[in-house]
Amino acid sequence: ISSCASYYYSTNLNNISIGWSKQQFLQYFPASSSQGLTTQPPVLRAAQQQRDGQLVEVFTISLYEQDSSVVEYWFVFEGGHLVQWGRPEDWRAVSARYEISFNPGPSVQ
Repeated sequence: ISSCASYYYSTNLNNISIGWSKQQFLQYFPASSSQGLTTQPPVLRAAQQQRDGQLVEVFTISLYEQDSSVVEYWFVFEGGHLVQWGRPEDWRAVSARYEISFNPGPSVQ
């Protein structure tokens, strides 16, 4: 028996709020399997302590769009709480504010 990858929908973002804890976020997008499909959870792509002592973490998750394309969204956590998320084209402007080594994939630049 083999399983296929499945993704959450970008409409799930409508329920996310700035300030969510990392735990809330990861519980909202759990890895799960049913009927041969494995839902892809967020992936921790980078973590680095800032000069002010705050830990900054970047997660990505691929989401289905309404046009059936798949887009890899990124999520920034400071001190364990969500401070921003966005589409790939938004990453450059945000990354300038953080001291973090994050080498995004081709879809997140």
